[in-house]
Amino acid sequence: MKLAPISYRQGFVFAFVIAFLFIISKNGMREVFYPTLPAEDGTFFFQIFYNEHELRHIFRLYSGYLSVLPHLIAYLLSFLPVVWVPSAFALVSLCVTAGASAMIYKLSFHVWRNPLFALYGVAIVSALPLGDSWIVGTLAYQSWNFALILFIAIMLPLPTQKVWLIIYIIFLHLAIWSHPITVLIIPPLLYQIIKEKKNRLNRLLLCVSGVLYYIFGTSHAKFFKVDLFETIQIFLIRISAESAIGPTNRMDWAQAGHTTGLLALGGLLTAILLVLLALQWKKSEEKEKTTLATLGFFLIGSALIAIIFRVQSRDLGMEYISAVWGVQYSYLSKILFVFLYLIALRSFAWGGATRRWVHAVIIVFLLALNANGKQVYQTREDNGKTILKFMQLIERNFPNCQPGEQKLVTLKKGDTPNTEGTRNFNIDIDICAPLKGEN
Repeated sequence: MKLAPISYRQGFVFAFVIAFLFIISKNGMREVFYPTLPAEDGTFFFQIFYNEHELRHIFRLYSGYLSVLPHLIAYLLSFLPVVWVPSAFALVSLCVTAGASAMIYKLSFHVWRNPLFALYGVAIVSALPLGDSWIVGTLAYQSWNFALILFIAIMLPLPTQKVWLIIYIIFLHLAIWSHPITVLIIPPLLYQIIKEKKNRLNRLLLCVSGVLYYIFGTSHAKFFKVDLFETIQIFLIRISAESAIGPTNRMDWAQAGHTTGLLALGGLLTAILLVLLALQWKKSEEKEKTTLATLGFFLIGSALIAIIFRVQSRDLGMEYISAVWGVQYSYLSKILFVFLYLIALRSFAWGGATRRWVHAVIIVFLLALNANGKQVYQTREDNGKTILKFMQLIERNFPNCQPGEQKLVTLKKGDTPNTEGTRNFNIDIDICAPLKGEN
């Protein structure tokens, strides 16, 4: 099967549309129509930029590190009418998630020059439940998707047009300053600097930016006692096995005491991947080998950083195996795991019509197995209606504000998109706060 000739840019747009449609199919765009402002989107972004709409807040530490791009986007979207802001946060988040998935098209087409395979990879990664409602619909969590975009972008050629090159480089630097995991780009960039003469300065500056971000943009990571056996268990269950059976099935198995079965499944899938990649390596050209090695490095690196510094550092290792929380910590690694599997199976999948049918049947079975994974993408309409009423309350009362007046209101929220409580993520607003900037 051959696609009609399309340009590289047209193919990326097509990939973005495919990714976006698969992503919104999991929750029907309820994130946009009934936005819940979950987690930091309400407490940090909306609350801060409504009460003090100042650019300096984009350099505010968030969970121990600077997250410049999500904060910058929140700042810009806060210029919209207040009732539009929650929906705008969610819509932009969906677009960033789709854009991150669509980057797989760019890398696949660049290395293997097969648009059908490239689009196929985007569709599979977007269709599988590798994230959750917060990953796709929460602006604060887009730092993970920006990290994925950055990982793939450094493996691609830089734009040749000067204007696009400047915009591209600025974006890459902002992405670096948005999540500590982006320090992983330094070793691949150093390899590229040694290997290639072209664009050495830009790559060197990206490395410097990564080092400076670690020094000045993060609360320096403390090294903890690492439980290697526990780390392997988490990798095999939360990344390998969950990539295949989905988060809901993984939780059901773990909570039913079938941890051994999950470990066996994860171990088998990982072993098969290693064998397939070894076979692929033997017949790959240098560019393909470099791509495989870099993706593998990002997979292992992102998994270790998340497991050691976000899970084990809190003594939550074994709890994490059966938990519903913490999808973001395995999200990047699962995407890379699935993408590497697709690459490893590429020669088998595209070797003939019969093989493609066999591969298609396997994929259909895999998607059916993951059908209940959509549950982790669901958000509650009643919570969204509460947010919209809160926005309408602000909009309705703001015209009555007088200079220097305060009208404090609080929306009490829980710490998950499906709960209402009083624990962590209350939104405290001074309805009259925007008048302060006019005095």
